[in-house]
Amino acid sequence: MVVQERARVTRDRVLSAAGELFAQHGYHGTAISQVLEAAGVTKGALYFHFPGKAALAAGVLAHRPPALDLPPHPVRLQALITLMQTYAAALRTDPQLRGAAQLAAEPDFATGHDILPAVIAVRDLLTEAALAGELLPDVDPAESAELIITTFTGFYLRVQDTESGRSLEEWLVVMWRHLLPGLAMPGLAFALRALAENPAVAGEGTAATATEEAPEKIPAPG
Repeated sequence: MVVQERARVTRDRVLSAAGELFAQHGYHGTAISQVLEAAGVTKGALYFHFPGKAALAAGVLAHRPPALDLPPHPVRLQALITLMQTYAAALRTDPQLRGAAQLAAEPDFATGHDILPAVIAVRDLLTEAALAGELLPDVDPAESAELIITTFTGFYLRVQDTESGRSLEEWLVVMWRHLLPGLAMPGLAFALRALAENPAVAGEGTAATATEEAPEKIPAPG
């Protein structure tokens, strides 16, 4: 049991160090030797868990922290807004999430790897929203999830530049302003936009009320 715990701690330390380095230097700019030094582990300890840099990067991409747990709210699009806000905050403190965001932005590396946990979380919420009649009839949850995460990732990378002038949370407001009208039923989109722009003030009943007043639920696609 002690050996297993030591192995878990070593694995977590390696992934944390790799995530931070990938976030700073990208996949191709990060060397295994840098990860070893940052993690403070031996080459044998690292290769016990990850046979190479590609496997190490895949481990970072597969990271699914509590920040990606689906929020418990009856209006699933409102839960989605909360999820993205939580995700944005977690990027400040979770090096693996930062590394995953950077890796996802490198098409020559990310192509062919498993779908990002963040995309899965968003897709699941959108699928639930479709079943609840919250989405417009022609919205595809899988495509929309890719669009949301790609847009989010682009904004995240942009704010790494100190000249951007806006925080990630401010860019999230811009994202929802443009995307909600193409995702949500009209009355619900209006209420959710108000929530996205001022989540501390908007009451939890705002979107729920709009859902109750919306037209009959639309059957899920397919």
